[in-house]
Amino acid sequence: MLVKISKARGSDGKKITMSTFRRWVAVTLDLKGPSRPEDIIRTVMGDVILDPRFAGLVYLKGLRVSSGAEGTLYKFGYNFAKGYLNRDRERLTDKNEEAKMLAVIWRDAVLKGGEGIV
Repeated sequence: MLVKISKARGSDGKKITMSTFRRWVAVTLDLKGPSRPEDIIRTVMGDVILDPRFAGLVYLKGLRVSSGAEGTLYKFGYNFAKGYLNRDRERLTDKNEEAKMLAVIWRDAVLKGGEGIV
């Protein structure tokens, strides 16, 4: 994937620092995802991200959200395929739906990965 950031039209373009660029890139799983394809298990309801660098991180359709259900600390990262965020865009609005999606994600991941995933 190629990301090109260039000067805005006109004279008001500003340079950004590398740390600012890295913060921008960190919000999307497509740009800063696991480096090894085997570190992500894709399912219909979403993905399990096995890469330890993504432990506890939650994404919705590839965009990072602050956390999972209130008070939840996940051992792995997750990218949910559907859901709605609260008004502050911090977490999914329905913790019961999140739990159901996690159950389906893990069911499908175990079916795909066999005993090795457990």
